Amino acid sequence: MASSMTRLTQTAMKWAPRLMAALEGLERLNKRFPDAPGKAAAYARQLGGKLGDVRARRSSAGRLRHTLTVVREATAAMETDRPGDAAFAARAAAWRRRANDLEAALTLADSVGGRAGRKLAADLRAKTDLLARDVIEALAQSVRSAADEADPPVP
Repeated sequence: MASSMTRLTQTAMKWAPRLMAALEGLERLNKRFPDAPGKAAAYARQLGGKLGDVRARRSSAGRLRHTLTVVREATAAMETDRPGDAAFAARAAAWRRRANDLEAALTLADSVGGRAGRKLAADLRAKTDLLARDVIEALAQSVRSAADEADPPVP
């Protein structure tokens, strides 16, 4: 009896080419009729956009760009929770600046090949991870402080 992983692999091998052909057809359809009315067309456009995002994140540069996008979104969300906090606004601006600089460097690194390109990509990955860690720590602190404010300790 075949294991479930073997069955999964067999199923993937059987259906993957058909699925990829269908997805390519969907992309062509969306390009040919970008303003088609109706819920089905809207869903097709939405699905095509999501699949494009997934395809872009398969590369290491795409994953780094996605991380930088998440950092920007988390920073914006925290800023809306802290209106008037000048110190946090300065930190958020610095995070956005770092994210923009890293994305610009990533675009440049895409054009560099060989050993130098791999070293540059590794450096950018490490810097992106540090930035993400800083933002995640601030987000966790923000969530904890919001929970403490909503549920003060009982004496």
